[in-house]
Amino acid sequence: DMVSKLQRERGRARQSEMALAEVKRELIKLNQEREEEKLFLTSKIRSEMEADKKEAIMDAKKEIQTEKSRLEKTIGAQFQKEIETLKTMLSKSTAELTEMHNKDLADKLAAQKAHYESILNTESEMARQKMEALEMQLFEAEQVVSKKDSD
Repeated sequence: DMVSKLQRERGRARQSEMALAEVKRELIKLNQEREEEKLFLTSKIRSEMEADKKEAIMDAKKEIQTEKSRLEKTIGAQFQKEIETLKTMLSKSTAELTEMHNKDLADKLAAQKAHYESILNTESEMARQKMEALEMQLFEAEQVVSKKDSD
């Protein structure tokens, strides 16, 4: 009677061990599937981040180019008009005035032209500095994105 109980217990123990081994195999399989899914999702997220980073960089470049073009047009048109006005004034004055008046007026117009060219140079320098600042911001943004990617 004891032997038969012992044999039944051994049989149950073997069945339990087999069931435990099956559960372990299933857990290992589930763990492997989870790791594969984790790798897939990580890869997908990295791809999306890279695409977002490229899009952000392109948007920033477009914005900088638009701002640069706008500044160049604004500054160029504004001061070109003033220079043309000064040239017209000089032309009219030289036809109407005597040689003495012509020299005096030419000196004044040259001073005004120099003044406006100085302003144009100052505005151009400010625009260049603004462009450099925008390019630096873009560079820093690219560095931040790049650092985040590497993390």
